[in-house]
Amino acid sequence: MHNFHNIKKSDIACLVISLQDALMNYENQSLCCGQ
Repeated sequence: MHNFHNIKKSDIACLVISLQDALMNYENQSLCCGQ
């Protein structure tokens, strides 16, 4: 966390979007498996 100030806001936004996409894909796979 000591490099936090070196991280650009755009990098954080990209990371958040990537996490959201991964979560959505995981949920979709769970729904498909549950049917």
